[in-house]
Amino acid sequence: MEHAYKFQLIENLKPIYGNRGWSISISRLDLDEIIFTLPIGEDVKFIADNLYSVLDGLPEIDHPKERVRFVFILDGDEYHNCQIRLINPNSEDHKFIAMGPERFVTLDEYKNYQSKK
Repeated sequence: MEHAYKFQLIENLKPIYGNRGWSISISRLDLDEIIFTLPIGEDVKFIADNLYSVLDGLPEIDHPKERVRFVFILDGDEYHNCQIRLINPNSEDHKFIAMGPERFVTLDEYKNYQSKK
Protein backbone atom coordinates (compact mmCIF):
# COMPACT_ATOMS: atom_id res chain seq x y z
CA MET A 1 0.00 0.00 0.00
CA GLU A 2 1.35 3.41 -0.97
CA HIS A 3 1.85 5.76 1.99
CA ALA A 4 1.33 2.92 4.47
CA TYR A 5 3.59 4.70 6.98
CA LYS A 6 1.41 7.84 6.95
CA PHE A 7 -1.84 5.91 7.21
CA GLN A 8 -0.53 3.92 10.16
CA LEU A 9 0.75 7.10 11.77
CA ILE A 10 -2.72 8.66 11.51
CA GLU A 11 -4.25 5.54 13.07
CA ASN A 12 -1.74 5.76 15.93
CA LEU A 13 -2.55 9.45 16.46
CA LYS A 14 -6.34 9.08 16.44
CA PRO A 15 -6.64 7.80 20.05
CA ILE A 16 -4.68 10.85 21.22
CA TYR A 17 -6.12 13.58 19.02
CA GLY A 18 -9.32 12.07 17.61
CA ASN A 19 -11.57 12.71 20.62
CA ARG A 20 -10.95 16.46 20.66
CA GLY A 21 -13.21 17.46 17.80
CA TRP A 22 -10.30 17.80 15.41
CA SER A 23 -10.11 16.59 11.83
CA ILE A 24 -7.01 14.58 10.88
CA SER A 25 -6.42 13.86 7.20
CA ILE A 26 -3.80 13.42 4.51
CA SER A 27 -3.76 16.30 2.08
CA ARG A 28 -4.89 15.34 -1.40
CA LEU A 29 -2.87 18.24 -2.76
CA ASP A 30 0.38 17.11 -1.17
CA LEU A 31 0.58 13.52 0.05
CA ASP A 32 3.47 14.44 2.34
CA GLU A 33 1.09 16.43 4.56
CA ILE A 34 -1.01 15.26 7.46
CA ILE A 35 -3.42 18.08 8.26
CA PHE A 36 -4.90 18.72 11.69
CA THR A 37 -7.89 21.05 11.48
CA LEU A 38 -8.64 22.46 14.92
CA PRO A 39 -11.66 24.41 16.15
CA ILE A 40 -11.34 28.15 16.70
CA GLY A 41 -9.93 28.85 20.14
CA GLU A 42 -7.31 26.08 20.16
CA ASP A 43 -3.71 27.15 20.69
CA VAL A 44 -2.23 25.96 17.40
CA LYS A 45 1.38 26.78 18.27
CA PHE A 46 1.22 25.03 21.65
CA ILE A 47 -0.29 21.89 20.10
CA ALA A 48 2.25 21.84 17.26
CA ASP A 49 5.12 22.38 19.70
CA ASN A 50 4.01 19.28 21.65
CA LEU A 51 3.80 17.03 18.58
CA TYR A 52 7.28 15.56 18.92
CA SER A 53 6.69 14.48 22.52
CA VAL A 54 3.44 12.80 21.41
CA LEU A 55 5.25 11.03 18.57
CA ASP A 56 7.89 9.75 21.01
CA GLY A 57 5.16 7.89 22.90
CA LEU A 58 3.69 6.12 19.86
CA PRO A 59 4.48 2.52 18.92
CA GLU A 60 7.02 1.92 16.16
CA ILE A 61 5.54 1.67 12.67
CA ASP A 62 6.46 -1.45 10.71
CA HIS A 63 6.63 0.24 7.29
CA PRO A 64 9.44 2.11 5.55
CA LYS A 65 9.71 5.65 6.95
CA GLU A 66 8.25 8.45 4.89
CA ARG A 67 8.73 12.18 4.98
CA VAL A 68 5.78 13.70 6.81
CA ARG A 69 4.86 17.34 7.16
CA PHE A 70 2.28 18.01 9.89
CA VAL A 71 0.13 21.08 9.28
CA PHE A 72 -1.97 22.49 12.12
CA ILE A 73 -4.69 24.97 11.09
CA LEU A 74 -7.77 26.58 12.61
CA ASP A 75 -11.11 25.81 10.96
CA GLY A 76 -13.05 28.77 9.63
CA ASP A 77 -10.53 31.53 10.33
CA GLU A 78 -10.06 33.92 7.42
CA TYR A 79 -6.27 33.81 7.73
CA HIS A 80 -5.12 30.54 9.22
CA ASN A 81 -2.12 30.79 11.48
CA CYS A 82 -0.59 27.51 10.41
CA GLN A 83 2.08 25.67 12.27
CA ILE A 84 4.15 23.12 10.38
CA ARG A 85 6.33 20.38 11.82
CA LEU A 86 8.41 17.84 9.91
CA ILE A 87 9.59 14.29 10.54
CA ASN A 88 11.87 12.09 8.42
CA PRO A 89 13.14 15.01 6.30
CA ASN A 90 14.67 14.46 2.89
CA SER A 91 17.80 16.06 1.43
CA GLU A 92 15.82 19.01 0.01
CA ASP A 93 14.21 19.99 3.28
CA HIS A 94 16.95 22.41 4.28
CA LYS A 95 14.97 25.09 2.39
CA PHE A 96 11.78 24.25 4.28
CA ILE A 97 13.49 24.07 7.65
CA ALA A 98 15.17 27.44 7.03
CA MET A 99 11.74 29.01 6.35
CA GLY A 100 10.59 28.36 9.90
CA PRO A 101 7.46 26.68 11.18
CA GLU A 102 4.83 29.33 10.44
CA ARG A 103 2.93 30.18 7.29
CA PHE A 104 -0.39 31.80 6.52
CA VAL A 105 -3.08 30.34 4.31
CA THR A 106 -5.98 32.44 3.10
CA LEU A 107 -9.57 31.31 3.53
CA ASP A 108 -9.86 30.89 -0.26
CA GLU A 109 -6.86 28.56 -0.29
CA TYR A 110 -8.34 26.55 2.56
CA LYS A 111 -11.79 26.35 0.92
CA ASN A 112 -10.11 25.22 -2.28
CA TYR A 113 -8.36 22.46 -0.33
CA GLN A 114 -11.60 21.44 1.43
CA SER A 115 -13.50 21.28 -1.87
CA LYS A 116 -11.02 18.72 -3.22
CA LYS A 117 -11.52 16.32 -0.28
